[in-house]
Amino acid sequence: GCTPVTFRQLALAGLVLDPARLRVCADGAGLIAGPRVAGRLVAPRLSGRIGQSPVTLAARSMGFAGTRLTLDQLAVRLGGPDRLSRLDVARLTGDAAGDGLAGRYEGAEGEIGRVPLRLFDAAGGWRLAGGVLALQGAVRLADTANPPRFNALSAADFALRLAGSDVRASGTLVEPRSGARVTRVTLTHDLSAGRGGAVLDVPEIRFGPTLQP
Repeated sequence: GCTPVTFRQLALAGLVLDPARLRVCADGAGLIAGPRVAGRLVAPRLSGRIGQSPVTLAARSMGFAGTRLTLDQLAVRLGGPDRLSRLDVARLTGDAAGDGLAGRYEGAEGEIGRVPLRLFDAAGGWRLAGGVLALQGAVRLADTANPPRFNALSAADFALRLAGSDVRASGTLVEPRSGARVTRVTLTHDLSAGRGGAVLDVPEIRFGPTLQP
């Protein structure tokens, strides 16, 4: 069945969680069956910090079997309410990897602080070790400025790194249908100060000589 579990503090790979009370349900033979620990958390909601940055994590469910984790409908919020960064993930899997955790994610979307860009349709790999969260994979990027400055673009080499309060992301953006390279984007954001920005490096376009009639 299910039972409430509480903890005063939980620290893992640089992620430190505040006191919480969770509903843990056993799968199969029981929560602990010999050397195997397996079960699921029902609608977990946790708060804490990564480095000096406040973080909240919520999910519809989290399954675990040994060191293997599976989360559905994960919602991550980083920073204070006036400079919030968000990441919503349809499904995330992970396992112990060296001194941290690593795995895959799919169906992710989010925004970095006040940077007027939205990431969506993201999928790839992630790693959390030593208080540093790193994501890599493919993503689409839309402009949230009004009016928008460009149509949605795609990147196959998207990378995001969160270390303390410092967020950095980059990728080469292409036009989705033709695959034509449009720009190289670099995003930076300081969660503690609420400052950041985006640089769009557009390749130089060279034209041939003008033909005279």
